[in-house]
Amino acid sequence: MLILKHIFQLTASVIFYFMRFIGLCLYGHTFPKSVGGKYYYMNKWKYLKEFRIWTEDEIEYLKKEYTTKGVNVCAKHLDRSKQSIYKRAAILKLTMSKRVRAQMCSISQDPFKKYVINRDMLINVTTKEAAYVLGLLWADGSLKNGNTSTISIGNKISDMEELTQIFNVLGTWNIRKRHNTLQFRCSDTFLYQHLVDNDYLIKSGAPATKILNNIPIALHRYWWRGYLDGDGCILKNQQKVVFAGTYNQDWSFADYLNIPYTIEQQIMSLYRWSKLKYTKKAAVKQLLDFIYNEYDIDHIGLKRKYIIYQSYYKNK
Repeated sequence: MLILKHIFQLTASVIFYFMRFIGLCLYGHTFPKSVGGKYYYMNKWKYLKEFRIWTEDEIEYLKKEYTTKGVNVCAKHLDRSKQSIYKRAAILKLTMSKRVRAQMCSISQDPFKKYVINRDMLINVTTKEAAYVLGLLWADGSLKNGNTSTISIGNKISDMEELTQIFNVLGTWNIRKRHNTLQFRCSDTFLYQHLVDNDYLIKSGAPATKILNNIPIALHRYWWRGYLDGDGCILKNQQKVVFAGTYNQDWSFADYLNIPYTIEQQIMSLYRWSKLKYTKKAAVKQLLDFIYNEYDIDHIGLKRKYIIYQSYYKNK
């Protein structure tokens, strides 16, 4: 039975990547994107360029020049997108010098820009709101570098409307409604690079250790509260807390909490994912007591999840 299980998992993986490859070759994207009810496909050559295999010469050039010349020069020299350069630099643990970052920041700043975020609040974290948004960003955020370095967080409208006051503490966001979701967006090169340095661009596989080390320990519960509101679920009937992630997600950043957990990896049809699970009653209560400490005072986070904790776990 064990051999059959491995054969099934291998077959499912082969089919999964084969279907992605076919979709990529035919349409430029594995699945169609929907905008305004109409479907479209990305330019396939632009998309394939993103995933071109890195040569040893390219990697050596990036190691040698990225720190002193920055992402723009490297992207132009290697004929790659800035997003591709950022990702490879993050994997190689390369960072740009302060001088290069300052130059990029001065070029990108517009004194008349309508939407302005207080980037320092998210870089040098001292507030509950900033820690919470960084946790939510780890769950539901995305970074995109095209003409501008864009940071966005999106979720269903009712949840994001409830969180608007928290985002407003950090500045003025570009808010967009798309179908049943509400997105908070900002463009800031310096903040974008800070998030890249803390693995937000490769968060699908990397641990959250870097960003947690950048947040005062007293504010960690707010990062976890944001992460729970984005990718977490409190299963009241089964008395579990579950965080969802990619199949290769590194969950080691949860070790420092010293709360027992299990990791579950699943393959189903064309989808693969993993879960960080707290299943023991004592562990679930310990985690939620930590996350929701002082919620009744600060009211930061989704109230519907706090109500579940309050009804089933608090004072029990």
